[in-house]
Amino acid sequence: MKITNKSSIQVVASIVCDCLLKHGVHAVLSGGAVVSIYTKNESAALSEIGLTKSSGRHFTHPETEYFVEFPSPPLAIGNMIIKDWAVQNNKAGKLQLLTPTHSVMDRLAGYFHWNDKQNLD
Repeated sequence: MKITNKSSIQVVASIVCDCLLKHGVHAVLSGGAVVSIYTKNESAALSEIGLTKSSGRHFTHPETEYFVEFPSPPLAIGNMIIKDWAVQNNKAGKLQLLTPTHSVMDRLAGYFHWNDKQNLD
């Protein structure tokens, strides 16, 4: 099969992965492309609450300045995979979030990795 201007992201990725595999290279697709393939570029779950895909892995809602981002899995800080997290129950529902310790580690990693001074604050 050949890549054309009508090839879907799944077809392009499959052709690339298959070609590399034939040459002994194991490639695994990650990032926003995976979300696009699994959701067929839609997210019914998020559209129920008014979120729409704005770009790449970002979803926005017209009533807030906040956006939702889906970074590539697994959940990790540097090379440390996070296997447990905190849970807060509130009027809006259940919120799963990093523990306070993991949050500090995440901000410090952002500071050192990207030299982002806001993370250090």
